[in-house]
Formats: sequence, C-alpha cells, structure tokens
Amino acid sequence: MSELPFWRALGLRYYAQGPYFKREFGGVVRKISVDAHFSCPNIDGTVGSGGCVFCDARSFSPSRFFGLQDLDAQINDGILKITRRFDSSRFIAYFQPSTNTHAPLDVLERYYRVPLRRPEIVGLAIGTYLNWKIVAHRLRKYSQICGDSITIPDFICNRFRDGSGVSRIIAALIILVFFTFY
Repeated sequence: MSELPFWRALGLRYYAQGPYFKREFGGVVRKISVDAHFSCPNIDGTVGSGGCVFCDARSFSPSRFFGLQDLDAQINDGILKITRRFDSSRFIAYFQPSTNTHAPLDVLERYYRVPLRRPEIVGLAIGTYLNWKIVAHRLRKYSQICGDSITIPDFICNRFRDGSGVSRIIAALIILVFFTFY
C-alpha cells in the first residue's frame, strides 16, 4: 500500500491552499490587494454599460475613492499593514477592483511584472477574468431585469420578489460571515 499524501496525513479531504503554501514557501502566504486601475467591459461599453454587481461604479472599491498609488507603493503599504498584524514574509499580489484583466496583453504584462520583481511576492491572483467571462454577463442581464440590482443581496431579494427583505438580510449575513473568515 502506498503512503498517503502529506495533506491526507493531516486529515484533509483535499489538498488545501494553506498546506501547499506552507510546504512550497516555508510559511503562511498572505494576499495584498492592488489596483491596476483598469476599467471593466461592463462599464466601458465592450460588453455593456453601467457595470455589474461585481464592478458597478456605484459599489464600494476603496481605492477608487482615495486616489490611486502606483503598484510599488500599494505593495509596500500592503506588506506594512499585513506584517503589523501577522508574521508573514511571503505574499500574493491580488489584482482586485474592477476587472484587472481588461487591458491589452502588453499592458497586462507590464503591470503583472511589477509585483513579480519582488522576492517576497510569490504569485499573482487575477481571477476576475473567469468571473467576467463565465458569470458577469448573465448576472448583469438578470440584475437589470431584477430592478437594476447593485449588490448580490439586492439581486437575490429582487429576483425572488421578497417584499419583506428577509432574503436580503440572510444573503448579507452569509456574505459577512464568509468575508470575515476570508
């Protein structure tokens, strides 16, 4: 009989990201949110206008309100904030607000290389592309049908015609709980 993979020996049912990072990089890897200040195809007219529930200009993206630093300054700030709270020396640059994959390839490459020049940055998180490609168009279409919903709780409440608002509260609480642990 073959030996169990180390993550199975830890009692895990799947190979989780945390144990992978600890094994690969010798410790916890933390996420640093950065903003390349690209637009979104649901805002600039490529797919639609007005945004979707993920990147609607009326939704909350702190960097959009407080001005934008260059990527190096955002990374420095992120590392400083995280290391004040946690013992961590490895990070992933998370290109967060709007769709940080919505630019020509040469521009994306230039921006994505900035954090990767730093030895403490071990990777990039740029998952908004799949979200946009698979989910955003349908969700935006249905959010417009459902009273031009801006947030996921509004969408759920409007979609299921919940006049009491209970579904909005439940959805908001679920999001709050999961983002708290995220």
